[in-house]
Amino acid sequence: MRATIEAIARDLTQDGLVLRYRNEQGLNADGLSGEEGTFVICSFWLVSALAKAGEVDRLIGFLDSSKARAERQLGRTLQIVLCYEVGYDGFWLARLLMARGIHTIVFDPASGLHLLNRVVVFACEH
Repeated sequence: MRATIEAIARDLTQDGLVLRYRNEQGLNADGLSGEEGTFVICSFWLVSALAKAGEVDRLIGFLDSSKARAERQLGRTLQIVLCYEVGYDGFWLARLLMARGIHTIVFDPASGLHLLNRVVVFACEH
């Protein structure tokens, strides 16, 4: 997993966000021409992989740089809000992130219950 994280961070990260693939001359991997942008869901995968690998400082750095970029683009202060399922990453990661001031929600997808932080918010402003 670490080799995959390093390869994606090295080869597929642009301005702190993750691309699905690098553009090639002519048609791209998806058969379309033109420029390829970054995908937030790919970036979320990197966050999840960093958590699973125990790369907490890199995870926090990624979140902080993403927040700073969004704040510069939008011209206002934002709050990071993360939502995790119970399980391996759920509780330890939530407690660590909350200790660093990042609002975190842990939920149980089977029951739909929010087990930690009952506020259901996916984005909010200060």
